Amino acid sequence: MSPVKKISESYRLLLIFFGALILALLVFTLMQTSKKSELVKTSVIFASIEKPEEVLIHADSIVVPIVYENIPEIREMSPQKRKMYFIHILLPSILLVREEMEENRKWVANILKDSVATAGMTDVDSIRLSMLLEDFNTDDPEELMIRLHTHPTSMALAQAAIETGWGRSRFCKQANNLFGIWSFNSAEPRMAASQDREGKTIYVRKYDNIYQSVRDYYVMMGRAPAFSKFRYHRRRSQNPYELIWFLKKYSEKRLEYVVMLRNVIANNQLTRYDHYQLAPYKMDTTLRTYASY
Repeated sequence: MSPVKKISESYRLLLIFFGALILALLVFTLMQTSKKSELVKTSVIFASIEKPEEVLIHADSIVVPIVYENIPEIREMSPQKRKMYFIHILLPSILLVREEMEENRKWVANILKDSVATAGMTDVDSIRLSMLLEDFNTDDPEELMIRLHTHPTSMALAQAAIETGWGRSRFCKQANNLFGIWSFNSAEPRMAASQDREGKTIYVRKYDNIYQSVRDYYVMMGRAPAFSKFRYHRRRSQNPYELIWFLKKYSEKRLEYVVMLRNVIANNQLTRYDHYQLAPYKMDTTLRTYASY
């Protein structure tokens, strides 16, 4: 081989070596940047708004954790705009509640496993477990894990849409009550309905914000005896079109209500929101207070 060819071959190998080195450094830098970005978490934002235009409309499936403290006036809007604002007001709170419940479910599973191994748990863990058991109306930790399962975002959106007329109801405007949840406790914040039942006044619960309302709804679905079959099937499927058939008892309309749910989900393509996720966030102490631990 001639000296010229040797130099050319050596030069080519040198270029390949440095090219590979630069590529490796670039990949390493990107990985480090990615790790750092994963650690950057925003706080949950609480927002009281006066105009619909103040609502953050998410352009993709990553949702900023904003807890809205009220629903602005959207009754006079076109149906399309009203639905858009209503959905994006509820989305962050639904995802926050679902994530909270999933984290609690995993925590209970770990506590049960660890307590068997260590023959006990800390006082803090014991208090937290007791409060969750009380919230979900059971004294069995195994049953608690079943009750902490969640159901798709699309179902929560559809039920809230039906109960409030997409944010137009008086209960929604004045009480942040998105799911028509009644109050039987005179000591809790509530408001009277305009109609009574068998001569008795009906009351609905009042909430400080959307998160409270959504959390109360998910807890109710997890603890009420009327939804035991729903909970059984919720563990086995996350298909909203299968699960809605076990919500006949949610409304006096029974089967008609199920058909309404199916139509609202399908006509508004609500299943697209089932894969939406929260942007990384730090759990706010206020949310932990609402979550009872």
